[in-house]
Amino acid sequence: LKDNRPPTEGGSLGYSLANGKINLSSRAVTNGRFDFVVTKEGKLIIGDKHFALSAGASEVQAAGTLRIYKGKVMEIDNNSGHYKPTVREAENYGTILKRAGVDVSGAKINVLNQQGEKVNTIRLQ
Repeated sequence: LKDNRPPTEGGSLGYSLANGKINLSSRAVTNGRFDFVVTKEGKLIIGDKHFALSAGASEVQAAGTLRIYKGKVMEIDNNSGHYKPTVREAENYGTILKRAGVDVSGAKINVLNQQGEKVNTIRLQ
């Protein structure tokens, strides 16, 4: 994915992975929607504002939003106004997040087109 926008402020949240679940360090309960990127090197970063999360990287493997409930990823999308991931790129998010150590079994990917409209839903096994 290529850098398509000017930088914005934001920041990352500390987290740990245990059995594929995401435990956010700064929160008592790991529930909610969070921006994420997976760097070119395969590192998952969670927080706010994709460009800030990537430390200004010109390319990332994935960028979007995760909905997490009790540490489990429930939904994934490719909603990133900065990197503007394509439908085709978003269809690979399950594999990319698995390689980063995240359990995405049972999660769904809401695939958005360039206008932000949902065009497909993929249920991960």
